[in-house]
Amino acid sequence: MMAAIQKTRWQGFKIFDTGDYTVCYSGSNEHNLFGTGFMIHKRVKDHMLNFELVDEHICYLRLQGNFF
Repeated sequence: MMAAIQKTRWQGFKIFDTGDYTVCYSGSNEHNLFGTGFMIHKRVKDHMLNFELVDEHICYLRLQGNFF
């Protein structure tokens, strides 16, 4: 289970755990606007390969998976 989040008001770039989820986000260093990120359930966290920010509007998450 995973959700994309938009318009977060957190500054900077951070990955932290809260409850059953891990939050990965990126935001502006100057303003509390335009942040994006992902909330990842702890069962999916082990399959996370990479989280990288492009800018405060764009970030991407790579997950390991199996084709079927």
